[in-house]
Amino acid sequence: MLADAERRQVVEVVIQREVMEYCIIVSGTCTCGRAQRSTFPAGIEALVQYGPSGSAFAVCMTQYQLLPYQRTAGVLNELAGLAISPGTLQRAVWVAAARLEGPVTAIRDALVAAPVAHAMITAYFPHLKRGAEALDAFGLLSQFVGVLVHDHGSVYERYQCLHAFCIATAERSPSQPWAIDMITLLC
Repeated sequence: MLADAERRQVVEVVIQREVMEYCIIVSGTCTCGRAQRSTFPAGIEALVQYGPSGSAFAVCMTQYQLLPYQRTAGVLNELAGLAISPGTLQRAVWVAAARLEGPVTAIRDALVAAPVAHAMITAYFPHLKRGAEALDAFGLLSQFVGVLVHDHGSVYERYQCLHAFCIATAERSPSQPWAIDMITLLC
């Protein structure tokens, strides 16, 4: 064992395209007269298709990082030499959304039944607009009957639940008269 050993590490990020080819055996007919053919693994349906990691990357870039489909296609082409269309990326998002439908419904049901919920108008919704139209389209707050803690936005007053104001929001916007009063009261 070395007494004075010293180690250093370099961590690299390697992004590359990997092609996996699957081959099945198609033999002639056997003595019974039926053709023999093996099968592809589950999920291998097209002659060429994108794997789950490419789809996950597309969903992350377009839905979490909010990169447009065209730019995400460009990133995949530049980083991995993958010429993928924006339409294919959009389909990957639709497939991911369909797979998440059950868990999202369960979460929505749990939030509607919760005694207290927190809402911020700056939160992300899968909607083109923000404000009342997006909140109504999301369909969560119209069913909520508990205490809704929010940023004092007028958009929340339309919902028939109990309202409480978020002190963290008050601290971030101390120029508002109500925020100054709240900070004085609590501090």
